[in-house]
Amino acid sequence: MKEQVENAIRDIDADDWEQLCSDILRADDYDVKPTASGSGGDGGKDALISRGGRNGIAHYTTRKKSGTKAKLKKDADKAAAHDRDYDMFVFMTNRNIGGAVVDDLVDDHREKYGWELRVWHRETIRNFLMGSKPELAASHLGVDPRASYPDGKQQIDDYHEDRVQNIASRDRLDIPLADGPVLTMHLLPNGHDTVRYVDTPSELPLPPMYGKDKSVEKVQVGDGVYSVGDRLTYMGDTSRDQPGYTRLDEHGRFEVAGTSPFMQDPRTGEVALTGGDMEVDLAYTLKGALRCLRSLEVSPPVYLYVTVQDVQGVQLQSSEGNSPMGGGGFGTDSYAPPAVEISDLDTSVPELLREPVNRIWTKARWNDGSPFYTEDGWSKPRGY
Repeated sequence: MKEQVENAIRDIDADDWEQLCSDILRADDYDVKPTASGSGGDGGKDALISRGGRNGIAHYTTRKKSGTKAKLKKDADKAAAHDRDYDMFVFMTNRNIGGAVVDDLVDDHREKYGWELRVWHRETIRNFLMGSKPELAASHLGVDPRASYPDGKQQIDDYHEDRVQNIASRDRLDIPLADGPVLTMHLLPNGHDTVRYVDTPSELPLPPMYGKDKSVEKVQVGDGVYSVGDRLTYMGDTSRDQPGYTRLDEHGRFEVAGTSPFMQDPRTGEVALTGGDMEVDLAYTLKGALRCLRSLEVSPPVYLYVTVQDVQGVQLQSSEGNSPMGGGGFGTDSYAPPAVEISDLDTSVPELLREPVNRIWTKARWNDGSPFYTEDGWSKPRGY
């Protein structure tokens, strides 16, 4: 339920935000008198506040772009220039601000202005609404924390399965993908089907190229943007079959598909998956993808899926580790390990990949999973 509340806070319009913020402060024992001054293109609004004999000013903003710290400083400077003397300043934003940043801001404002700063951001407002005032969430956001909602994870699983099937059949793909076995990875935020993080695809960050954490250029198609090619090949002609692509859309959904880790022996026709390349390609791409989601301010949980498709009989090869059990490679046409729930977008990339990668190696009949993962960590094949 917290995701529905947080998503509604993120997407609220300026007028509803002003009313919600004023009611939150009233519920927290402030006297609130909204003022006509202070409104602006960023959805900002000022209010005079008082509590316990102390006077202050509050500023509400639905600023969509980055620069929240600079905006707060600008508003505080304006408040300091007023004729009134204030004891406190309240700043309310529907963006997320890290706890350490808030602590630094509080110290800086106390030292510079001599007043108490209180910052309400998306997470603190969500917690207040869910814990103390669910009726405010129901009336202002249209989301009642006390109600029951469908299983969001099941909807995400269904979306992932649909995308995997489309990739396997090369159906409904905006970018043509080369034939053969394919490795895919998806990052799907909770609320992916309802939340839009940007107004237009042109505002989306540049997604990483498959097998890299950076890209050459992005190609806009529909509601998303693509990077095409792979770590070895950039193919700007999107009408040609690509060895891989990555896609990021307005809903924060990230998709990658690549055929280049699979190598065919020209003499025998047998296909093998190079395990070290698979792991490094996934790691680089995931690193770049998480950077994109952080820049969009996507709120966890985010679900990570890794799949291999059309791999019946494909050998998973490595020069390290124990031999596979009985040989024969993959005994199934496709395999999708359980999704990994990401609760922190700053989590170590190798640790996020440990479980799905180990399961893929085991599925290909390797005794101990990936030879590159040990109790001490990841041995970083090919110089990640």
